[in-house]
Amino acid sequence: MLINENIKRLLERNSSMIDFCEENKYESYFIEYYNTISSFLFCILGFIIIYNNMKNNMKNNKIRKNIYGVLLVNVGIFSGYFHGTLSEFGHIMDIMAIWLIILYMDYVILKREIKEVVIMILGNIIISMIIPILSIIILFTYGLYINRELKRVIKEVELYERCKKMFYVSIIFWIMDFIICDYLRENYMATHYIFHIIIAIMAYKISKILD
Repeated sequence: MLINENIKRLLERNSSMIDFCEENKYESYFIEYYNTISSFLFCILGFIIIYNNMKNNMKNNKIRKNIYGVLLVNVGIFSGYFHGTLSEFGHIMDIMAIWLIILYMDYVILKREIKEVVIMILGNIIISMIIPILSIIILFTYGLYINRELKRVIKEVELYERCKKMFYVSIIFWIMDFIICDYLRENYMATHYIFHIIIAIMAYKISKILD
């Protein structure tokens, strides 16, 4: 019975302790409308990656790029689900979807051991349930590490520099969304959806290193 109650709580709308800066419309299907809609850009770009990869490599299809595309779609689905419901389960799955694609890049490009990947995912599931904001901080810290490490493997310097700038700009919008949320809400300028757009385009561009 207790387990059922905990599951019910996790799935309830507006049960998440994390609430991004946008006017919540509880009567609407999407509680955070712009944050939800912008999430699906990840899905669109993920499908484009898969389509282009299959079209360009009909006989010698690169499976690792298709996996990356699927993981990007996965990010969009769970990001949209979280912002649409603001459920605790949605937040956990949103964080895990992002971890999966980052750790996949770490595994494929930077050759991290699979057991380390599994331990990091399990550890962050636990952290997400206990201290949600800490899991986000760890995620961004690891993202900075991956961003720095990719410099060693990306041959196209211009591509790396462009993606790095987009990453840092996206973080600025993410931080603004938390620090000056009241001001943004008063002026109808919530910025988390801008973070989604920039980081989705960056993720699309960085997929080129899997060619």
